[in-house]
Amino acid sequence: MARDRIWYALARQGIDIPVATHDVRLTQLPAPPRESFEDAVERRTTSLRTIGLLAVFDQHELKQIAQEGAERLYAVGEPIVRQGSSGESMFVILKGHVDVSARNGENPAARLATLKSGDYFGEMSLMTGSPRSATVTAMEETRVLEISKESFGRIMAARPELVGILGNALQSRMADRDLAL
Repeated sequence: MARDRIWYALARQGIDIPVATHDVRLTQLPAPPRESFEDAVERRTTSLRTIGLLAVFDQHELKQIAQEGAERLYAVGEPIVRQGSSGESMFVILKGHVDVSARNGENPAARLATLKSGDYFGEMSLMTGSPRSATVTAMEETRVLEISKESFGRIMAARPELVGILGNALQSRMADRDLAL
């Protein structure tokens, strides 16, 4: 009301106040084509082939993981996993990038890494069932493939020799985390 009164008072004195204007155009964009399940599985399988941890899996096993995995979308600044929370899955970044940080006691959180498309995280909780050892936050809109313990466990049960190989990779990753902290 005060703004209106001022405008009228100035207008009566012949003083024009420029008014910011803008043109709004509404356009209906066509919906993006729906991706078939088979195409989604193929895209996921291709992404999984680039993951060093999963290099020991054959094509059939990677396809099984791709079929059973769930794609999740996270907004900028949204935590994907939080340090200390329970978790029995791992994530492969399909698109976007994330920051990995962890606290040691009461100390401030330390940034451990920035991960991008093709990287993975959460394998420690997947393999051991232990609480999450770091917080992972999306730094841009990020799409991940979540791999469940059940899906991973079926493959491990069929090929028990993979336990030792993956255990070595896990131990190396834990040493890197401890060093960064």
